[in-house]
Amino acid sequence: MIKKLIITLVFQLLLLHATVSFSQVENNSNFFITDYTQNIASSSSLFNGSEYAMYGNGYSGHPFFGSKDFTPATIVFNGINYQNVPLLFDIVLNEIVIKDYTESYFIRLQSDRISSFNIADHHFSYMEAVSPIMDAGFYEVLFLGKAEAYSKRKKIIITAKASSDNSSFIAADLFYIKVDTEIYSVASTSGLLKAFAKKKNEIKTFMVNNKINFKKDPDSAILLTCQFYNSLTD
Repeated sequence: MIKKLIITLVFQLLLLHATVSFSQVENNSNFFITDYTQNIASSSSLFNGSEYAMYGNGYSGHPFFGSKDFTPATIVFNGINYQNVPLLFDIVLNEIVIKDYTESYFIRLQSDRISSFNIADHHFSYMEAVSPIMDAGFYEVLFLGKAEAYSKRKKIIITAKASSDNSSFIAADLFYIKVDTEIYSVASTSGLLKAFAKKKNEIKTFMVNNKINFKKDPDSAILLTCQFYNSLTD
């Protein structure tokens, strides 16, 4: 309780150092904070969270999406759009991490209050558990059209077998395609073709002609086949 109270008080200071402008979307007013390090008065409850502990030494690689360094990002938190927020996206835990105002420790934001965020030209949305194969969490939106494609960016920790070795962070991204109302887990070319069963022959021919290799580059394979599927007539 004491630590959470301290975090709340710290962010009262933080949010007194942000700027805000207002935008009207349809009939709803939303805050639009262009730089959360400039001056403004707002609610400290927006960034309540628990302390985040770094993994420490003894690891090869890092647990974050993209860079291991804090990267400016845009976050939509409770309908408020914050820009230029330095953050890390821990894809082992599927959590957003920011620095406290004094930069003396790190805070994990409450995931279910973040509807979306953009980092390094990648757009992520928070999704509730929509099917048995997709649990709640942040998913990168790869494509939206007649089909929808998502990736849950993920790393797992491979524990070192010898005390003299380092444990490793290994990428283990998960991919999903939604066609009509059905969601498919896609981990191979066969899984991709299964998702597009109605146009399987066309998709297969397209992949062969364009030398699309799912194993080598699953992101590109999914994007290109979704775009092609979107161009096909029913």
